[in-house]
Amino acid sequence: MGNAFSHIDRKEHMHMAIQDYQKAQKLGEKLYRQALSHGEYPYLPVLEDLIRQNDIDGQLPMGQFEIPLSMIAGTAQKERTSAFAANFMPLLDYDSEFGAKWSALYDSVHEVGINVPIKVYEYMQRFYVIEGNKRVSVSRYNGAVAIEANVMRIIPKQTDTIEYQIYAEFMEFYRVAGIYEIQMSQPGAFPRLIQAITPTEQPDDPEEAPKQTPVWDEELRRDVKFMYTVFEAYYVNKTGGLRLPITVGDAFLHFLEIYGFDQLRGLTSVELHRRIDRIREEFRVLGSINPTSHILNPTEGSRKVPLTRKIPLPIPGASRPVLHIAFLYPKDPKESSWTYNHELGRLYLEDCFGDAITTMYYICTAEEAEATIAKAIEDGNKLIFTTSPVYHACTMRMAVAHPEVIMLNCSMNTAYKQLRTYYLRIYEAKFISGIIAGSMTESEHVGYIADYPVLGTPASIGAFALGVQLVNPRAKVFLDWSTLENHDPMEFFRANQVDLISDRDINAPVMEEASWGLYKAASMPDDEPWDVFNDSYTPIRSEENRSIYKEITTPITERASLYGLYENVPVPLAAPVWNWGSLYEDLVHSVLIGAWKNDGNENETQALNYYWGMSSGAIDIACSGRLPYGTQKLVRLVQDRITAGKLEPFTGVIYGQDRTCKVEMGQSLTPDEIIAADWLPYNVVGRLPEVSELAPQFREFAKWHTIRRSTV
Repeated sequence: MGNAFSHIDRKEHMHMAIQDYQKAQKLGEKLYRQALSHGEYPYLPVLEDLIRQNDIDGQLPMGQFEIPLSMIAGTAQKERTSAFAANFMPLLDYDSEFGAKWSALYDSVHEVGINVPIKVYEYMQRFYVIEGNKRVSVSRYNGAVAIEANVMRIIPKQTDTIEYQIYAEFMEFYRVAGIYEIQMSQPGAFPRLIQAITPTEQPDDPEEAPKQTPVWDEELRRDVKFMYTVFEAYYVNKTGGLRLPITVGDAFLHFLEIYGFDQLRGLTSVELHRRIDRIREEFRVLGSINPTSHILNPTEGSRKVPLTRKIPLPIPGASRPVLHIAFLYPKDPKESSWTYNHELGRLYLEDCFGDAITTMYYICTAEEAEATIAKAIEDGNKLIFTTSPVYHACTMRMAVAHPEVIMLNCSMNTAYKQLRTYYLRIYEAKFISGIIAGSMTESEHVGYIADYPVLGTPASIGAFALGVQLVNPRAKVFLDWSTLENHDPMEFFRANQVDLISDRDINAPVMEEASWGLYKAASMPDDEPWDVFNDSYTPIRSEENRSIYKEITTPITERASLYGLYENVPVPLAAPVWNWGSLYEDLVHSVLIGAWKNDGNENETQALNYYWGMSSGAIDIACSGRLPYGTQKLVRLVQDRITAGKLEPFTGVIYGQDRTCKVEMGQSLTPDEIIAADWLPYNVVGRLPEVSELAPQFREFAKWHTIRRSTV
């Protein structure tokens, strides 16, 4: 009787084995047909077809460990490639020798599992099977996620391709983390991932070799793998239909940079899911072809009153203000020119809206910002401006945690949909300053003192240099930096006979004696050809800043008490004007009338950056009455053209310092290209320093806004 049952069991088992093989075969045939219909290779990719011997720099045994089945891309040799479709599912008939062996292995795996590791090559973060193709096939069919393998890494020869850059960074990441699963699509992503999880302070000395990140311990590796596994499953499930052109690793890095690894570590799967849900639209922005929308002027939508207002307009006679607004400052306005400018904007808001709003400011470091924002929210503020790039990351975290509060960050980091940023097109005023400098220089050597090598700074330098070049093709712009360690730009300028200098744009009250704007560095000659006693001057168009530029715009006869007899003292000629109040006024107005969401609704898959300039009144230039009438007339003409959108400083042809063409004839740079510029025009003598070359007190700010991510 027992033998009869055994015979029946064997027949049923054989029938089931046939069914399973045929199911696997159908999966293979389906992919095979799809590949053919798309003109693709229908079988397993073969490593020896992908690389040549002279493409290899060496081999490195990595040892035995579990590898993700999803990262096994193909087979090492051509033998039996036609037996498998590209997904490792079988293609040969069941009654073949191959089919019998596959079924026998399938039975064995169900009884005892796979107890012999496969052998693979790892090449460019993908695995290719040397021995064990059927074990991979059966494991994939069974829904396994990993398999034990002996791994031999094939190291490619160094090239300048993006693929090699990413892989070289992966090799360092693997040394630190010992994790294969995470894949990136862009250079710089793996170093950022390491920094996001285990920040390593780099040496201040640029000549000193960078510090190596210590190898992660088993606990940290386990926590990262758990977090990534949870993230991957939930992310793919929620965004699978979006077909985003980014890897899961790209999205995971975005997730970590928003929330911070330490804040996420130790959370349960459910808690991690909630945080992923809060920023789901950020992944669409990350995967967008044009991830950033630069709003260059006030939009119709921002001024359109909706039928139902989010915040009602103030009631006449009401005692309680409608909107509480907070500003975060990195330094005291009395001590920082940057903060002083924003403080003028805050005071301008109070003048504009009166009792409709209240404003207050908080001074804090980047490390204190999160707690300070929490305090501002606790104090009842519903609109918060964080006025420095150093606040960008923590402002994003708080914006996600408090969607009921509107937050904006003053920076050009436009990575997030849920945090709008704002900045001004100061390069437009720098262009006009350059025109003035090119017109007035006698030595044809003009100096430019820059502060931080950050986003937007090369554009300001470049625009100034292009302005100089426009009116004086022979003139050179000598560039130096005020933030370099143990360095005095004036020595460089004196050595090169510089007679005009473009310095900081505005002074804080405590720095009244310092030079700023565009000024003449040398004493005036007796036979000065300029119209010294011309009392006319180019007025500042923005009411907000008129008083603080009095020193620049006061006619020469009134400035005698300010600058004596002009002997060996700077003679002010012009200064760019940052009119933050103009931008703040429009943003606050859009919130008050309930139109805040309109700009966001029109740009659903883009991060928003308000990037205003002369056309909106946010940028101006103050000019001295010392300028000849013709120069003043030229300034007004150029400013009117820029304001009307008929003149763009970065219109070609423009050549860089390396003599390559940066902008073709008749073409203009886009806002993204202007912001991200890391080159200088050919008439500039000088360079962009590394962050590590700055004096220690300036490095932290520069790291938050740097144009060179690798220096962070």
